[in-house]
Amino acid sequence: MVENKMFYDLGMVGDARVFLMQAIFYPDDLEKSRAIFRERLLILSPANVIMIGTAQGFKYKRQQIGDLLISEQILMYETLRDVDKISQEKETYLYMHKYRLMVSPRLLSFFKNSIILLVRKTKKQPSANFGLIFSSNEAMDQQTTFHYVNKFAPDAVGIEIAAGSTLFSVAQRHHVDCIMVKGISCYADEPFDQDAMMPEIACTNAARFTLQVIELGGFHASIPQPGEQ
Repeated sequence: MVENKMFYDLGMVGDARVFLMQAIFYPDDLEKSRAIFRERLLILSPANVIMIGTAQGFKYKRQQIGDLLISEQILMYETLRDVDKISQEKETYLYMHKYRLMVSPRLLSFFKNSIILLVRKTKKQPSANFGLIFSSNEAMDQQTTFHYVNKFAPDAVGIEIAAGSTLFSVAQRHHVDCIMVKGISCYADEPFDQDAMMPEIACTNAARFTLQVIELGGFHASIPQPGEQ
């Protein structure tokens, strides 16, 4: 408990002090979501933020359930709502950001180098895909998803619908390095089947991998030092 806010203090992992917090998101109120995340950033003042969760992969790219997606870039896709002041009815429309959010080269390099060290240590290649993650603030039907992914992000390695891009942009504004580590829980290019989803496996793999990376030590090397840009 930090300032009456719920954070889980995982203590020292490797040479880094690690806290776990839940990213609370309100699809109907993006500004409220940003405000909550901004408040928690100010309380903890983290050097880095690692967003762990689930995502949709692409079976045609030979990805497997439980594989990891690690962001190099993030393309924001938002469903925005306007409220008519007279009728108070909400009109929903789609908005695609034309720019890609770039992950900190320092943090990205640290994760890539850590994978090499993990392979040497465990003799096992982590199933990690680095690349662009297409991020939406809410679930879309598959036809719409593929239309926008094929049009704006054919190079995407996966799709996440937990509004990671919204929180990522807040972290960037506060000069906090941020990266996404997502486990594949289902395929975006297969008919949606709730029973076939495996969110627990996906999230567990993402969390376990992240802790393994931090446990290697040297994480302080990914933190900007005073006077660095």
